[in-house]
Amino acid sequence: MNLNSIEDVRGGTAVNGDLEWREGDSWLAGGTWLFSEPQPHLRRLLDLRAFDWPPLEVRDDGLRIAATCTIADLYALPGRPDWQASF
Repeated sequence: MNLNSIEDVRGGTAVNGDLEWREGDSWLAGGTWLFSEPQPHLRRLLDLRAFDWPPLEVRDDGLRIAATCTIADLYALPGRPDWQASF
C-alpha cells in the first residue's frame, strides 16, 4: 500500500527533542499493519529504528522482541533448549 499522504519521515528520537508529536503522526516500525490499508489521515512517520533497540534479548524470564525486530532476526535466533518453540 502506498502512503501518498506522507510529507515527512523522521527518526522517532526527534519527538520532544526538536519536534513535537502532532495530529497526522504515526510510529513506523515493522510496517505490516501500517502499509496494509490506506492511511489518508497520516502526514508524518516517526521511525522507531532511530532508538537503536536490540532486536532480540534472551533473558532468564523469556524473550524480549523489539518493535523494530525483523522477521530475519527472529528466524535466525537459535533459541534455547528449554524453549519448546525452539524445536
